[in-house]
Amino acid sequence: MRMINVSEWPDVMKLTLLLAPFAIGLVGLAIKLHIAATQHFNVMCEALHRSSGLHEELRNGGAFTLKLRLSTVSAMTAGIIWPRLGIRQGWLDAEDSRLFPPYLKKRMKLSFYCISVSLACMAFLYLFVNFDRA
Repeated sequence: MRMINVSEWPDVMKLTLLLAPFAIGLVGLAIKLHIAATQHFNVMCEALHRSSGLHEELRNGGAFTLKLRLSTVSAMTAGIIWPRLGIRQGWLDAEDSRLFPPYLKKRMKLSFYCISVSLACMAFLYLFVNFDRA
């Protein structure tokens, strides 16, 4: 398999190619952090009050520190992205999923997609792009 050689590209283009995935990932992380650090966290908890997955996260200290709140938001994002899986496994309530606030669902999905695209781009760059020194 041939690698893409970007050693002939201008330095600005190479730098942009390297920094773009990090910037996209940071946007996703910032959205998730905003949800965890503001009133949106309480809205999320209130909307998922019937779900055993949220209760398990909170029982493990998921609301004490910002780091744990961020972890709780990440765990609950999985249920927002794949509700059928969460309902089937019993950690997400079907009614909670149906009544979840659309604006918060949109933000959580956007955060997930930004982080996923960022990781995919980083993997692509690592596997298929060659940055030889000129």
